[in-house]
Amino acid sequence: MEVQNQEAEAALEKLLRMIDATNDPSTIRSCVVRAFSDPAIFSGFDQILVAIGDQVNDDALKKTLELFSYGSYKDYTASPTTFIPLTENQTTKLKQLTIIGMAQVACTRTDNIGILSYEELAHQVEAENVEDLVIACCYAGILSARLCQQSKTVQISATHGPPCRSRDVPLDHVDFLLKNLNDLSLLLNSSNAKLGASNEEVKKKKQQHEIFWKDKVQKAGNNRNSTSWDASMQRALGGRLPSKRSRGGIDFANV
Repeated sequence: MEVQNQEAEAALEKLLRMIDATNDPSTIRSCVVRAFSDPAIFSGFDQILVAIGDQVNDDALKKTLELFSYGSYKDYTASPTTFIPLTENQTTKLKQLTIIGMAQVACTRTDNIGILSYEELAHQVEAENVEDLVIACCYAGILSARLCQQSKTVQISATHGPPCRSRDVPLDHVDFLLKNLNDLSLLLNSSNAKLGASNEEVKKKKQQHEIFWKDKVQKAGNNRNSTSWDASMQRALGGRLPSKRSRGGIDFANV
């Protein structure tokens, strides 16, 4: 997904330079409409809105930029005349953006984390076969997920990197995101401290284990040496061991 992010940044920067290089409203409008179809751009529509400023007097175009920034396909179908008419490719992209937004929400909730049902997806994108749309998102590199046909769910997951492409963040959501990041930081610090304590405990147990078995091996070696000496004495005395010790030395019985 890193490659797709780099391509997206390059495409967005190129578009912004084109807008900055002209004062012609028609050319600017053409650049903006192109962004709605560009397969690389899935965020930065808020930057485009700032870049065009008052150079284009087109409320529908600006509303469409806001739609692609923070909105969903349901927002579009609820009031289509508020926005510019969308082509089939642009409609598909808006549905993909909707799925990305749903994936982001699914990854932050506490219950059924990272799980989206076919039913809720179908409701939001108004599609009968959501599997094809999700698979297309995965092949496009904007979503990392597994489909479970048995449970009719999409399981958002990623081995490396984020599970989906990013979308624009509304200004009124910034405080909420900062709080989530702060909570995550506290959780990571707590987990790191627990891991450190567990690591020290493992080291301590390992040392105790090594000392225990070292002592066992040493005692086993001493026992083998003692048994070997007794066996040698038995052979030397014809199978008889000394019965007692006297002050003058070893007193052998019945020698």
